[in-house]
Amino acid sequence: MDNKEYEALAGSSLSWICSSCGMPNFSFTSSFFELESLMSFDQNSFSPLKNQCHSDPILDSPLKSPFQPKRASTPPKRKPKKVKSPTKNKADGTCTNIKPPHVKNSVTSLNINFRSFLANRDTFLNLIASLSQPPDIIFGTETWLTSSILTSELNLNDYDIYRRDREIKGGGGIFIGIKKKFKSVLICNGKLSESIFVKIPVFKKPPVIVSCIYRAPDLSLDQCQNFCDEVTEVKNKFKKSDFWLAGDFNLPDIDWNSFSITGNNYSRPINQLFLDLICDLGLSQTVDRPTRGNNTLDLYFTNNLDLHQKSQVIPGVSDHEAVLTESKLFIKTKKPIRRENFGIKLT
Repeated sequence: MDNKEYEALAGSSLSWICSSCGMPNFSFTSSFFELESLMSFDQNSFSPLKNQCHSDPILDSPLKSPFQPKRASTPPKRKPKKVKSPTKNKADGTCTNIKPPHVKNSVTSLNINFRSFLANRDTFLNLIASLSQPPDIIFGTETWLTSSILTSELNLNDYDIYRRDREIKGGGGIFIGIKKKFKSVLICNGKLSESIFVKIPVFKKPPVIVSCIYRAPDLSLDQCQNFCDEVTEVKNKFKKSDFWLAGDFNLPDIDWNSFSITGNNYSRPINQLFLDLICDLGLSQTVDRPTRGNNTLDLYFTNNLDLHQKSQVIPGVSDHEAVLTESKLFIKTKKPIRRENFGIKLT
């Protein structure tokens, strides 16, 4: 069939049979059989619309549709939510916008003079029970404990106890109690002074160093010097750590608000020695009320006041008042231990 015959049949309403394939063909509209559209794929019968300046890129695209069905058998893919990454502090590299798992961000400590722990044990346990929450750290002075007294006899089962008992003569003695949910490691006990140093791991920072001391009233200047040397040695070993120092200092002559010597109960060199110690280590004293009579003897020092929230004097268990301190610190806690049942039924 030549082109003329094809064009004549395409423009009519007659049905015809193709001489090549023998299949019937039907003519509906002339546009359907336009030869130019069959012979060329580049031309478009809607080209006048295409050439208009106001074109929609979404409608022109064969891959995207601007319309979405209300319901579909396959749910649309949702974009995953973006998780905000932790922001690092350029100064120390710590994360500031996340709360890490297994971390406690507020820590309370109790600085208390016992004058015999066993004699005041029940009173002390009642004191802890009366608080809104048990202290995380206990600084105990004048415990009067000896090696013949077991730690289990203290009835502080929720605490890891670090003791330094006095064996040569009666009285004295100190301990640090740290909640067992915290990780803690003993650094050392003072060899020449009644002191204990313990480190506690902190989230994304060096460990915090907690230390308890008892300065007996009858210590000589040389003994006080040994005391200061041991504290300085530990502090210099952990220069980047937060450092907490608490205990019974027996220094009523020092006014810690004005950082001056105002009394004469002890020699001026002894008082000046401790003032120099606190100044050299960059520590600040936070207890501003008397803890025994009119004297502030039970003290709490820190090298980072930004973490310190408050220190308050509360009733104690001896002739000393106790000091309750609250600090803001991300301390690591131990992960809970999962215990297997192994199918054993308890009756």
